[in-house]
Amino acid sequence: MVAPTDAVGRVLADVLAAIDNDRSKPMDATKIHDLARRLYRAHGSSAVAEAARKAVCCEQDQDLEQARIWRRIQAALVHRKGPHFS
Repeated sequence: MVAPTDAVGRVLADVLAAIDNDRSKPMDATKIHDLARRLYRAHGSSAVAEAARKAVCCEQDQDLEQARIWRRIQAALVHRKGPHFS
């Protein structure tokens, strides 16, 4: 787990702890969006990339359930950003 040395580290540690605590049951959409909001507050525009990085790490470790949660957080962050305009 991430050592909470600063505000960003504490938020990421909280998100990881929430994911670990909820392994026994499916995580509801409200919890996913709350975690996405907290990750966005900590990482700003790089939150989507951070969620994707965590998902890839979990997939490489064969932790598919946690990877699925990170992908849901990533999707919530993308949804939060809204459509792209040119």
